[in-house]
Amino acid sequence: MRPIEFRGKRLDNGEWAYGSYVEAYGYWIEEFTTWAPKMYGNEIVEDAGEHWAKYEIDPETRGQYTGLKDKNGNKIFEGDIVLADICGIAKFIIKFVKGRFTMLDVDDPTSEHLWIIGVVEVIGNIHENKDLLEGCAKE
Repeated sequence: MRPIEFRGKRLDNGEWAYGSYVEAYGYWIEEFTTWAPKMYGNEIVEDAGEHWAKYEIDPETRGQYTGLKDKNGNKIFEGDIVLADICGIAKFIIKFVKGRFTMLDVDDPTSEHLWIIGVVEVIGNIHENKDLLEGCAKE
């Protein structure tokens, strides 16, 4: 079974948080003993050893771990931009579409691709590296 993990950019400092995703319409405070109303929240809960850490995130940056790693051993998340050698080098965006993770070609977003382990390399993500979304000619 693949691990279910999410990431999202923290609202307090802009750093990435990794862990379980919680979409809350209210939440517990004071060590989970008191209910405090909150209209809405998107949070990542990290396992920090003996304690848990909870961070509110920008929901636009939320991405799920695909369960796969790139050729360098980096985890591949939804929203990552990857290079892949599929009939030539091309850039792809990792998306969850129609119940599965797929690669969408930066030059042709209507073109979906499954990937072969070992030929994909994470080079950035759609939130921090918008410059990488500019099309590239296939070699």
